[in-house]
Amino acid sequence: MNDCFFSIEETSFDINEINEEIMNNISEKEKNGIYDFNDKKTEIDFLDIKNEDQFMKYHLNIIQKTWAIDVNDFDIPAGKGIKGKMFVLLKKIIWKLLKFYTYRLFSQQIEFNAQVRNSITAINTDFSKKLDKIRSELENIKKEINKE
Repeated sequence: MNDCFFSIEETSFDINEINEEIMNNISEKEKNGIYDFNDKKTEIDFLDIKNEDQFMKYHLNIIQKTWAIDVNDFDIPAGKGIKGKMFVLLKKIIWKLLKFYTYRLFSQQIEFNAQVRNSITAINTDFSKKLDKIRSELENIKKEINKE
């Protein structure tokens, strides 16, 4: 008796064909507005971040791009057949029932995100100015030591 929970039979398939089909589906959904990211990409690429300054600039840039949450209505894609249309209608009814509640929550979240973004930006600017001042003073001290 085989103790395996399930098994996968070897089949022939083309990975490139599957990948192409996935990419085509994504492109089609982007064209139809289902995947609307508004250029708010949040992928982290640590290979391009070489030091702490770059790390901070990168994340401040991401915060600047993503702090606002989209609370507007979005299209619910039409389903196929009578079941699909009923499912879409059910989704629309549920959305209308919950909208008053979620809108308030998301509005509060947007306000909080804006305050955090502004605070982090102000702290970063303040620390950058202080660090520049310290570096300048250090250079002046080094110059005076070298003169002696």
